[in-house]
Amino acid sequence: MLHLIIIQKSMKKVYTVIAALMLIFAMTSCSDVESGKASSQITGTWKYTIDITDDFDQMSMDLIGSPTDATVEMVYAITFNEDGTYSLYIDRDAVKASIQAYLEKMENTFYAEMDQEAEKIFQSSSLSPEETEKYRQAYLAGRNNTDETAEEFVARLGDGIIMEGYFRADGGRLYVSKREKSLDKDECTEYVLSSDGTMTWTGGNNDLIQFLEGVDVQPPVRWVKQ
Repeated sequence: MLHLIIIQKSMKKVYTVIAALMLIFAMTSCSDVESGKASSQITGTWKYTIDITDDFDQMSMDLIGSPTDATVEMVYAITFNEDGTYSLYIDRDAVKASIQAYLEKMENTFYAEMDQEAEKIFQSSSLSPEETEKYRQAYLAGRNNTDETAEEFVARLGDGIIMEGYFRADGGRLYVSKREKSLDKDECTEYVLSSDGTMTWTGGNNDLIQFLEGVDVQPPVRWVKQ
């Protein structure tokens, strides 16, 4: 009888341990599921733009005496992949297009008056029509190539990659790391997803927030899903 009592007590301890382990497993599983769900919600590419027109307006003022009505934007993008990797980078194509559009407007203003004066000279010259056209084309060819000029600006950005590594989203917090197994829970970016397809970074202390501080940007920062 004593042996039966001892066995029953031992079994109760075993069941208690098993139940505790099952509870821990269940909690861990739920956490992993929630984390996976949160990570999948931000999977894809998001963009954030900074208006840098003032820098180009100063250049335009120096060259033609007035700014243009165009804007120039620095476009940052961050892509979260399904395999748990991410990349933060400059959208070089978008930046180039923005710069080129500005330069074209600036040059149109710059050349407008010059073209009129040049045409007056061509029309009043004693050159033959063929020679006049030859010099007209040479004059036009002397203009700056805005595509090449914009490319020179963008070339200074290198390959555009700012940082990359691994990520995990969980409970409105975004964790990133260069190594897959070292996501520090003490360092994160706090974020809020909205139904309009935006993700707002509201604060935090990890590398993503430090990058923003490095370009003089403070949260909240609104990223738009592409």
